[in-house]
Amino acid sequence: MTNAGNQSTGDLRRPQAAMSTTRVPIAWALLFAAAILGVNLALAASVPADKDSDEFTLVLARGALAHPPGFPLYTLLGHPFVLALHALGASWAFAANAWSALGGAVAAFLGLLLADRLCGERTRLPSSGRFAVAATAALLLLLHPMVTVETTQAEVYAWHLAWVFGSSLLFVCTLEDLEREREGAPVNRTRLAACFGLVAGLGAAHHSTSVLVLLPTLLTLGWQVSTAPGKRLGPLAAGLGAACVPLVAYVVLFWRARTPDPAHWIMFEPTFEGILRHLRASQYSGSFGGFAPSEIQSEFLARWIYPWIGGALLMLVVSAFKANSRRERLTLWTLLAAAVANLAFAFSLNLSDPVPYFLPALGLALVGSAPTAARMLARLPAPSARLAGALLVLTGWATGGWWFRVGLERKQAFVQADTLIRDMWKSLPPGPGFVFWEDDMYLRLRAFQLLDREHPELAIWNAAALDAPVGRAKFTALHGIDPLAGLDDERRNSFAGSVSEYLRWIRANVNRQTDLPVYEFDPRGRSLRRLKKAEPPAPPR
Repeated sequence: MTNAGNQSTGDLRRPQAAMSTTRVPIAWALLFAAAILGVNLALAASVPADKDSDEFTLVLARGALAHPPGFPLYTLLGHPFVLALHALGASWAFAANAWSALGGAVAAFLGLLLADRLCGERTRLPSSGRFAVAATAALLLLLHPMVTVETTQAEVYAWHLAWVFGSSLLFVCTLEDLEREREGAPVNRTRLAACFGLVAGLGAAHHSTSVLVLLPTLLTLGWQVSTAPGKRLGPLAAGLGAACVPLVAYVVLFWRARTPDPAHWIMFEPTFEGILRHLRASQYSGSFGGFAPSEIQSEFLARWIYPWIGGALLMLVVSAFKANSRRERLTLWTLLAAAVANLAFAFSLNLSDPVPYFLPALGLALVGSAPTAARMLARLPAPSARLAGALLVLTGWATGGWWFRVGLERKQAFVQADTLIRDMWKSLPPGPGFVFWEDDMYLRLRAFQLLDREHPELAIWNAAALDAPVGRAKFTALHGIDPLAGLDDERRNSFAGSVSEYLRWIRANVNRQTDLPVYEFDPRGRSLRRLKKAEPPAPPR
């Protein structure tokens, strides 16, 4: 009887030890991340792309201040990376795009480990099976065309996705430690709080939407701690202190922004009030309360976002309901809450390009669907499970291969557009003058000036920036011309509902006040036009 009991205890312990070794090895995750990095670099162009990539290329090359709220960690860490890559022979644009490619590789590494961790300890799958499930979920995200847009051009969202997965992975591990504490295992709460506080600070110093992930995870961890005896004030102080460390990046960034630089965000005013407005992103206060994507973004949402995010969220809900333990249920429901919070935020944006704001929800949903896939795979006999796992990975890579072609076509389109822009730029005659390009991509022309030393004598502007008091004041101080001179309430009201007419009037108003040539630069319309000067009155006879 005693021998039987001892044998039963041993049998119970052996599977637990075996299961502890079935997690995906770190080396496999690193190789997977390296493969994603190779894909990203192959899809990254040696020229700027679209959206904010022109601004970020310039900001990363010069260490300047980006648009609100400034993205200090992205800028401060990316600046030396871009300088080093450029020194090795890469173009400024490719170096900046490669910074995002690296962010996508880090997201792949952390996303794979998170998916594996979410599969739980009771999933009776070998390491290869767990890798198949986790890698497929990560592949379907990291090779997704709307994700490779962000991981192959100078943008902040690749690193934000890496942070989302990293903070979620830390949340899962912290919750596991707190659960072991409930079972009597010693846990250093101060260390846990400091680690989570540091990661929370990293998120706040990178992208303000990090709060959409932090809030659900912090509420869950706080509730877990409050319902169990132990120290609270000490860990809380350690967490708050650690969170403040990355926020010093804001101080460094704005201290550097005191020095004038043509690459600084045009609306930034180096005063205390200006810094507060930049931190609060005051100029985007009207970007909430509606959902108005552009026509092309609506097509992207309908084709690439809604079907994928809907199916993945459904699988995440199934994973939460089918969880094997209280801790797993708590983990999955919290991540589901974070995904829904990001989804609700994205639908509240009154922006023409909201697609990137859907990606954290898509990422959490796809990775969170891994437990359901793992559970289905574990029910199969061993030979069938191995075959199904291999088919999963092959399906992921095959789908990614098709999407890779989409990325190559996009890359070629960027190269062609850049060729047109450069040809138009080089066709400008030498000598001082004003060039107006009514697009955020006007900063590409400033990059030609500041980074390539081409046409430094020209003044490059977007007339829309001159409607803001800061932009108007800077233009007046630099050129001695008030671009809005003569604009009274009656004239302004006459432009109501016609932004293009208003901007045309600003350009004509500048042209009227200067003897220098004024050019309208419009690559979309393949037009480069010099404005005519008013003819002087005929001399009296």
